Amino acid sequence: MFAIIGIVVVFGSIVGGYLMEHGNLMVLIQPAELLIIGGAAAGTVLIANPLHILKQIAGGPKIPHSSRITMSCNFSVTPCAWRSAAWNRSIWTRCSI
Repeated sequence: MFAIIGIVVVFGSIVGGYLMEHGNLMVLIQPAELLIIGGAAAGTVLIANPLHILKQIAGGPKIPHSSRITMSCNFSVTPCAWRSAAWNRSIWTRCSI
């Protein structure tokens, strides 16, 4: 829901600001730019991921049975342990998702 609201705010801000400066909205519609940006994004995905990941992307992600993710952690450490880099690495071993 917040993603939809965010998208509306972004496009509303762009169009509103452009119209405030008396711009022509038809100038913003550029199929060549959409092809360039979309092609670059698709090519980057192809370059950056192995074949089995690309198959998962094309197949769509599976939605977990439970929409709630629970997390339990044991944070019983000394007060100054938060400064330790070793504690930062080991915190994930004490947490279970």
